[in-house]
Amino acid sequence: MGIINSIIKYFAERNAYKTVAKSQLWLTAMIYCNKAFNQGPMKTVDQETKSSISLRIVKLIQDIENSSDKIKTMRFHLVESVIDCAKYQVVVFDKNDGHNNILLDKEGISGELKQFSLDIIKKDELLKEIIHSLPNEDLTVAHQIYYAKYYQCHLIMSVLNVIRVTLKDHNPVDSKDWFKPLYHSQCVWAEEMHRKSIGLNSVFKNPLASFFYSSFTDLVLQGHKYPDLKFFENYESQILDGTINPPKFD
Repeated sequence: MGIINSIIKYFAERNAYKTVAKSQLWLTAMIYCNKAFNQGPMKTVDQETKSSISLRIVKLIQDIENSSDKIKTMRFHLVESVIDCAKYQVVVFDKNDGHNNILLDKEGISGELKQFSLDIIKKDELLKEIIHSLPNEDLTVAHQIYYAKYYQCHLIMSVLNVIRVTLKDHNPVDSKDWFKPLYHSQCVWAEEMHRKSIGLNSVFKNPLASFFYSSFTDLVLQGHKYPDLKFFENYESQILDGTINPPKFD
């Protein structure tokens, strides 16, 4: 009840609770959050953090609901959340830990960055301050910080993706939906940026390959109904000559 009471208080202060509480987007998001907060990695997160995440999600929903173009606003927030989550995702990946992930065997994702997480964290303006405030600055602590940030960002991203589906901004054929290609593309770009920041070689032979992938977000923001289809059209020649090999998701 603590989370719900915090949210009600937030809207009561703005005379907006009744309006948002009637929203299907709000109901969908809260059901998803409630489930996420009571199982898996988020179950052990402290109440204050859960409330903070919930309020952030509700503010995003409020912004979407108040927009004259809900899909455009939702896409903007979705892209932001994907970019944010991807930079943590590629660092928590570990190709040797035995856990399956649909992205780990895809182009541009090495699963090798976890061992460099301490070096990477010290290149991040926010995270280097977090680790500097802790007693120990070692690889274990760096892993813990990255996992915590990843799980929080992933929840926000997942909620926005559920909202996207609720708004029917998706492909009815699940295997052809554009969210997974979007997320993959930004993970590719995030890995490339992390590698560059600590002096590691690119996973690509062509230095422009990751840049091509990064442009996927532009297609989403430009409003193409199926950004993945437009991406394949834009880079048909690069796909044919093997410069990039965009994966297909079943």
